[in-house]
Amino acid sequence: MKKNIIKSLLSLILSVSMLVTGLGLTVHASVSEELGGQTEAGVSTEIPAPIKGKPQGEQADGLQDPEAGEIEEAGLSGLSTGPEVSGGQFGRLGLREVVSQDRLTDLVATVKQDGNLIDTGATITSTKPIRVDFSFGVPVKGDDPSPTNPIQHGDTVTFEISSAFELTSFNVIELKKDGETVGHAAFTTDPNTNMVTATVTFDGKEQIFTDNSYSKVKVSFGGEFTYDSSGASGNPGGHTVTILEKEYTVNVPDAPIVYDVTKSGEANLKDQSIEWTVNISATQNGQSLDLAGYKFSDNLKDVGNYIKNSFKVATSEPTPEWNETTKELSYVLLPNSISPQTITFKTAIPDDMYYATGQQTIGNTAKLLDSTSLPITEGAGSATFTPEWITKTGATNDDVNVVEYHPENRTITWTITANQYAAKLYNVIITDVLPEGLELASA
Repeated sequence: MKKNIIKSLLSLILSVSMLVTGLGLTVHASVSEELGGQTEAGVSTEIPAPIKGKPQGEQADGLQDPEAGEIEEAGLSGLSTGPEVSGGQFGRLGLREVVSQDRLTDLVATVKQDGNLIDTGATITSTKPIRVDFSFGVPVKGDDPSPTNPIQHGDTVTFEISSAFELTSFNVIELKKDGETVGHAAFTTDPNTNMVTATVTFDGKEQIFTDNSYSKVKVSFGGEFTYDSSGASGNPGGHTVTILEKEYTVNVPDAPIVYDVTKSGEANLKDQSIEWTVNISATQNGQSLDLAGYKFSDNLKDVGNYIKNSFKVATSEPTPEWNETTKELSYVLLPNSISPQTITFKTAIPDDMYYATGQQTIGNTAKLLDSTSLPITEGAGSATFTPEWITKTGATNDDVNVVEYHPENRTITWTITANQYAAKLYNVIITDVLPEGLELASA
């Protein structure tokens, strides 16, 4: 009789174990009982831990187990079912839990720019990156006093940083304490909201969270971010943004003005001059600006004298300032001088270069000054030319159809061409010394 009761109870225990095992909430117990003077040892089964908030004997679906009370009557009431599992009605079920930031201790989050702490409501410059840093304590089982709800291995915590800034790095950051890995931090961006989020996963050494020998765990991490100036966020002025649920002002400065000066020259040997072309431009945000009040300046000391009445701005012919002593040519642009503006003028080619026989190069730098005559930008240019005042060619009277060479009665007709540029030349003398062996036949 006793043997049959024990067998029935074991069958019942196995059935209940199989029913609840699917929940992952089972403990192991070994039952040994003398059966008819013999001992059956090593009989092992799984006893489900009681569901939190429900009396023992009540099933997960709320139905009463009709045989639950028989366990105690059979003398098995002392069988341990293990501790209750925290973390919800059904425990953690082996899954990672997203925990609240409130579970952390001594949480400090800072925003810095250029190494300086930015207080709430302060102004951030849009053109420079910011750095966001976090530091916090991780409550673990080994802390003293022991925390009510310590962080478990595999838990995660998230920090919403901002939707107004962009990541500059996508690296995963390893979080360590005394050289041992506590977890990892990673930044992600929501493609729909642009919210940048930092996620910390406590997936480091498991003993940190389960061993009583670990305590006072503290970690820190951070990252750099740049302001997202796309769309209206890039308009000059102040923009209110949220970083770590706190408001700041991002100042977007006016776009820089882009200035440019180019210069080129072309020689005209016919009138002994070089015509210079200077292009001046100023743009901001891709828009052309009015150059009114800006000053064009060009020192022609090493170039040649300015040829009067050759100065033009686009199609107009204003009178520039020409300093005969310093050789500076300058002009202040008038209102409605919308960028770009083209200035042209001529300078005389110095005689020593004009009458030279080899290649010559003349060049210098034109400058753009502001209304206070401070230089803004400049552009260099040059003109290259090779004067060729006289040429000489010769042709024989040989019959090209005759194969044999006959030196008798051969003549050479020489042609000398001078002043190809039709320049005004005075008292010019052309000389040509015949080499030995040639006699002048006619001229």
